[in-house]
Amino acid sequence: MRRKQLYAIVLAGALTVSMAPTSVFAAEEAAMQTIDAQAESTGGETVPEAAPEAENTAATQTPAAPSGTPESQPTQTPSQEPSQTPEGTPSAAPSETPAETPSPAPEETAEPQAEEEPAPSEEETETTPSPEPEEGQASIQVGETSYTSLNEAVAAVTGTAEEPAEILITGDVEISETVSIASGKFVIIAAAAENTTIKRADGFTGAMFRVEGGNFELGTGSIDSEEGETVTGSLTVDGDIENSDTGLADGSIVAVTGGTFALSDGVTLSGNMIQGNGGAISNTGGNVALYGGTITGNQAGNGGGVYSEGVIAVRGTVNVSSNTKYGDVAANNIVLAGGASINVTGALTGSSMGVQVQDGAAGTQVVTLAEDVTDVTLADAVSVFTYDSADFTIGEDGTLVSTAVTTPTPTPVPLKLTGVSMEWTGPNSARITCISNKDGWYYAGWVTRGSEPPTFDLEQEGVKVRANREFTIDLTDLDPENPIDVYVRVKDTDNNLSKKLLFQLNESERPANPTPTPGREPIIPPVTDSVVTGLEQPLAFYPDVYYDFTVTGAGSDNTDPILGDVRWVPLYWGMSSNPSMDNRHVSWRIGSEAGISAAGTYNLYIFFQKYEFDGTQWQATDVIEYATYQFRSQAITITASPTPTSTIVGYDENGNPVYSNNAVDGTVTEAGSGTTSTTDSVSTADESPIGTMSMLAAVSLLAGGYVIIRKRKKEI
Repeated sequence: MRRKQLYAIVLAGALTVSMAPTSVFAAEEAAMQTIDAQAESTGGETVPEAAPEAENTAATQTPAAPSGTPESQPTQTPSQEPSQTPEGTPSAAPSETPAETPSPAPEETAEPQAEEEPAPSEEETETTPSPEPEEGQASIQVGETSYTSLNEAVAAVTGTAEEPAEILITGDVEISETVSIASGKFVIIAAAAENTTIKRADGFTGAMFRVEGGNFELGTGSIDSEEGETVTGSLTVDGDIENSDTGLADGSIVAVTGGTFALSDGVTLSGNMIQGNGGAISNTGGNVALYGGTITGNQAGNGGGVYSEGVIAVRGTVNVSSNTKYGDVAANNIVLAGGASINVTGALTGSSMGVQVQDGAAGTQVVTLAEDVTDVTLADAVSVFTYDSADFTIGEDGTLVSTAVTTPTPTPVPLKLTGVSMEWTGPNSARITCISNKDGWYYAGWVTRGSEPPTFDLEQEGVKVRANREFTIDLTDLDPENPIDVYVRVKDTDNNLSKKLLFQLNESERPANPTPTPGREPIIPPVTDSVVTGLEQPLAFYPDVYYDFTVTGAGSDNTDPILGDVRWVPLYWGMSSNPSMDNRHVSWRIGSEAGISAAGTYNLYIFFQKYEFDGTQWQATDVIEYATYQFRSQAITITASPTPTSTIVGYDENGNPVYSNNAVDGTVTEAGSGTTSTTDSVSTADESPIGTMSMLAAVSLLAGGYVIIRKRKKEI
């Protein structure tokens, strides 16, 4: 015989969700009812009530198996001795004794019970169990009454929390319209045979079940076969839409807007695909209890398996996996929204569930443990859940833990200016050395001690400094009579400013002003006393022949200077008195690339910087003056480019150059192997750009052309 499941216990477990009316739930003792309704036998005999199975996942505990009692008797009397039930009668346990005939032992009751088998075939045929349907043929039955559709069966029953209405189904049951469980109904739909299915009728795309305030469970029952074996049913609710190009449905398998929905062992919800929320289950205002079963192979825009805005109670063996987001392959099994969570009400042996939180954040509580649960810890319960997003994991306390690598915000390093050294370099000059920890610019100034610090124009660009590299500041023309305070400040590339750093030069270490030597006035030679050597003779400007010349500044021979002495140091030369930057040459060679055949005289302007002796050392001033010199070209006949292979070492009696190998027509190797500038335009022998020789080119128009060759200036 078919047996009942413990429906009221499911409702009691769902109470932890705290979303269903309290009137739904009765005392646990009164809720120990089975799935199948009690069937009345002919002749007024009462079929014994089935005892609940220990393995029923809807039960909160395993009660002792009660004996059958007449339908009119409200309480159950424990049976001490097992008995055998008639064949074909729904049975919840292998040992249950008819109320009117207690049997002393199972073997004594076997044959008498077998003799009572014809009883159901007497006159009251309306109570005779319907014949078993053929495999695949749909059967919908409430007690001994058959129905043609689930809607018809649900409409015909009400049930109570203590005695829910049980609808037993077998075969392939089709749904052509939504089955609604209205408020006040307590309904179980259970599979009474293996491979039972509920599927959509052709063209039906809406929600298959809708719980609208009632209490609804999908579960399984069992049958004692003719061979005496107990066969447990299995149920698959398939949301797949056949004969559809897209396969899209308009509703979930179960939509819960109020009341309670429970899922038990042996039930699978699969194959539903929607663009909305909750492929298998959508809960927007009721309770959901997963006490077993499998939810797999569904798709939805959000919550491919389950979408819930309320707490989901779970225990038993539950599998929610391989559900995805619609149009994606990303796992999307259980989605919790609006502060929903999962409440564990018992052990989750063999369970596996994927879950994620809509708009989740670190610290959000995802899994909780119901009060008085002792058969599982929260940490063990959490281990059966997998978070369906790489952004979080679930911690042992049931809260979300971010997987993002937290990059600490770097602490800004303040700009720091550090003094390294300070020293007097003369009676009126000093040198300051500093270091900055950032790139930027420095500003420096001095005042007599006790005066207000100088004000720096920070809008102007200072002197550039590099991070963590020492820089020096040379100060001149310091007050010779008063102590000196020097201030330095740095501005970094982010316009941050350092504090003004003070350097107080030690007055006791200031060098004394030297006493002038009696009888000698400072030597101040004019710049024109500077001497050029190497250009005295007319030069034979054969092509690519170059001549070195030397410049000695006036006063350079002063080996015993005194305060006020002057000397001139050569800086650069050009072919005009005001050459552009490109035509200021700092090397001392001259020649012609094409050669100069005509004799001629040309001006050469050499620029010098003025240095003064402060009594201790030579100090550069900002005075730059030039002196004018001349060089001459020799009349020659150019028939082919001579190619001297070495430098000029002198001249013969006719003024012709003499080379180190005595070969005038030797090969000239390109000069300037040590030069520092190159260009992709026509180059001179030292690779100087021909563009820089524009003034020389003007002269070349008259004299066959000559080229100025630059060489790196020697250190002063």
